[in-house]
Amino acid sequence: MKSIWQKYDNDSRTQYVQSVKALGALSASFRQEATSAGDRTVYISSKYQEAAFAKYFNGVVVDKGNGPYDVMVPSSIAGKQDLVGIKTFLYSSNSMQKVMQFKRTAVKEEWSVWIKNGEYQKLIERISVLRNQKLKFEQNLLAGYNTSPEDAFGNIFYHYLSPDDSGTVHVGESDYSLMDEQNLSYTSPDGSKKITSIVFTDGKKENKYTPADSTLHMRFMHRKSVHDGGEIVDQFAVAQLEDPHESLVRMLNEDLAQSTPLTLQAIEQEEIQTASSMKPVEAGTDQRLFDTTPIVSAKVETTGLAVGEKSNRKKDHEQLHSKETASHDSEFEVNSGEIFVFPMFRLSKHKETPAGELDGESGLNLRCGGPKNIGSTTPRPVHEVEIKIPESRKFHEMFPEFFGVNDSGIAISKLFQEGKSWKSIFESKDDRSFELVLTQSDTSMEALIYGQSNKQIMSRYHQNILGEWIVSRMFQLSPYEPLDRKKLDEFGIDCIRLTRLGNRRVGLEFIKASDLDLTNFWPRKVETFLKLSRAPLG
Repeated sequence: MKSIWQKYDNDSRTQYVQSVKALGALSASFRQEATSAGDRTVYISSKYQEAAFAKYFNGVVVDKGNGPYDVMVPSSIAGKQDLVGIKTFLYSSNSMQKVMQFKRTAVKEEWSVWIKNGEYQKLIERISVLRNQKLKFEQNLLAGYNTSPEDAFGNIFYHYLSPDDSGTVHVGESDYSLMDEQNLSYTSPDGSKKITSIVFTDGKKENKYTPADSTLHMRFMHRKSVHDGGEIVDQFAVAQLEDPHESLVRMLNEDLAQSTPLTLQAIEQEEIQTASSMKPVEAGTDQRLFDTTPIVSAKVETTGLAVGEKSNRKKDHEQLHSKETASHDSEFEVNSGEIFVFPMFRLSKHKETPAGELDGESGLNLRCGGPKNIGSTTPRPVHEVEIKIPESRKFHEMFPEFFGVNDSGIAISKLFQEGKSWKSIFESKDDRSFELVLTQSDTSMEALIYGQSNKQIMSRYHQNILGEWIVSRMFQLSPYEPLDRKKLDEFGIDCIRLTRLGNRRVGLEFIKASDLDLTNFWPRKVETFLKLSRAPLG
């Protein structure tokens, strides 16, 4: 039986391997002096590996933070995509590798007390539920609102590279299915010692939970081939340069020597501009943006359109992540007006809703509010939701063309004042509609801005189109179960990112805000958001 790797196009596999070999040839540049003289371990950067896999298998990198999946590529199964977790770890390393982290939930639910009381079955059942919920969330996010994960994806698996000290890289693939929640069992830890780990299985994979860092590990069979009961499906040797620094300089000089005077002039001008624009890294900046440390360890995973019309994934992906931004302590004018990040929870107390929590009867919990009509006892539609724009009147005043303009050049979000109220100048829904692109799934729908000060976004024809996807499929809530902060923390989500992709065309993403995202935060209350999002759970 062929492995998933073997079912991929041979040319694509060859190009991908050649790309890994190209970086691997420079391995001597990254070795420490303490490394033994005969060590030929190949250097592999996990981010380089992700980009190469996406490039040569005609896919896209889908991990923008700490999601469980890294790359989505066309499957060997016609009409479907494969979801791939990319990993790199040494052949000599422990076969138990980090796959997910539960810090906030472990603290909130006091898992340490469960362990102290010997409630190990309760613990592993909770871990399996949380892991499966997060995988389902991501699968539905990437599948889109009009396709189930079963119909969207062919294979969901780990692809990993495991270099040994002889210069050989072993190619492995491992199961990445949901845990079997009905088949969990654990190995009793030694009660005479401090419990540093809980080992358990679901009948498919052996796992380990380490309470010190609230991390789930999974065993990879990376030292045996598939023919011997392991996971290794291929291997290749990497030729390495003895003096890669000298080789790189020589190659650069040779390339420059072959360049035309015009090209050289452009390069020199670019170098001058780059040097003049460089600034010191400011305090509080995410140092990972500048990290060049070699990575060989595992990554911790802690729409006017017809409904269902496809967006241009690669084009949208490039637009979304090509913007340069400044420190989030700068004036708001640095924002290009094309990317905004909204918090999913309140930044201040409102009625019974405390700061740091979601509104209980509006926004994504609109379905939980009172009946639409006064005197009625009929509950709201079970999937009725809206996305709220914080400080909407000010937003539309400062960025009037974010949602687009009509044929006369008038912003579709334009407001007028009537007494104390601010209303849209347009009565027709046609004049307030735009394409909402769910950029993480390559799907889109027609949406509206509406309400007082145009403060809400909803799917145009039926609110349940957007709502069913968000409420039932992504967050896996029961009918009328409110979405709360606890649930957001379980999924590692705290913000919505909107990106202007063109006139009357806006991209939507659910994210965990990074330092870079905070440069585009709205409203301009970053410090308040940070205190609420990073404060210990009560």
